[in-house]
Amino acid sequence: MEFKVKDWTYIFNNGGFDIISNDPIPKPNILYKLYSLNQNSFDALMNGYIYATHPCQFNDVFDCHDELIIFDDVDYIKEFLTSYSDFSVEEIKRMISGNLEETKTFVRRNFKEGVYRTIGVYSMTGNPNDILMWSYYTNHQGFCVEFDVTKFPFKFFGPFPINYQDEIEKISLKDAGKDISILYQTNVKYKAWQHENEWRLLIVSKEAMYCPSFKKLRALGGHDRKFYYPIEAIKSITLGNTFFVPEELNPIDNKQIEINLEVNFEQKSLILEYLSENKIQTNLVRRNENLYSLLFTPGYVQKVNYKKYILNAIEVKDGKVEKETVAKN
Repeated sequence: MEFKVKDWTYIFNNGGFDIISNDPIPKPNILYKLYSLNQNSFDALMNGYIYATHPCQFNDVFDCHDELIIFDDVDYIKEFLTSYSDFSVEEIKRMISGNLEETKTFVRRNFKEGVYRTIGVYSMTGNPNDILMWSYYTNHQGFCVEFDVTKFPFKFFGPFPINYQDEIEKISLKDAGKDISILYQTNVKYKAWQHENEWRLLIVSKEAMYCPSFKKLRALGGHDRKFYYPIEAIKSITLGNTFFVPEELNPIDNKQIEINLEVNFEQKSLILEYLSENKIQTNLVRRNENLYSLLFTPGYVQKVNYKKYILNAIEVKDGKVEKETVAKN
């Protein structure tokens, strides 16, 4: 089935999804995730998982909004009430034959809570250099993981580019069907967010996942929304401009930077040791002289002791390491 909204085509065929934009963009294999420096981010990196977000957790209050879908399909309303509620068959019949508009409102308000117990959303960006993104999501103290999404072993659909619009159009559930309605609901956003160059994965779980909103659904528990990936899925990690305080960095020459940890050294040391042990390309963010963009110093971390490390700079050309220096202990 195909459904078109403002020159964007939403497709659901043979259990798979696709989105064709008005200006088709090849699906990238490489995407980026920005993390603030907190315990959840630290845990996700150290334990190698991504978190499949429930829509109620988004920072845009209109993202995946329930009013994006017009609930005008009585057959689906019956299906929803049967699958995701405690109503008896007789109660459902009375709800449909009685105040149908009130029943539609009930389904609309509870749709996300039911459907997204088995679907999670993972948001990434195609633009890791945007200074606004670093400000919003990391306060420049966090880090950015470069992922090869083809290495993710769990089931997902996408990545899909976000459909940014100046006027948000609602779609008919009866015309579009449940599956395309879900795809559209997770895909359209107001154009003010366009600079984020967002791409999304829809992650599918065989078992019901934890729902963090309504108390009744929280009590049901479920899968913790953590999906694990192999270390090979990480291509590089970039540390924000203020990940280190100035006195922690001591350039030895133009090829090596000595790192002596002083602030929050326990957590930083574990991250640096992780980068060193797994030989992950590490980039340090620095401010450009033009005063509005970011530059990156790529290298590999070498451990000296638990508070001292060295970044050995590398030359990168066309995504490949050209030269690497190694510090002598």
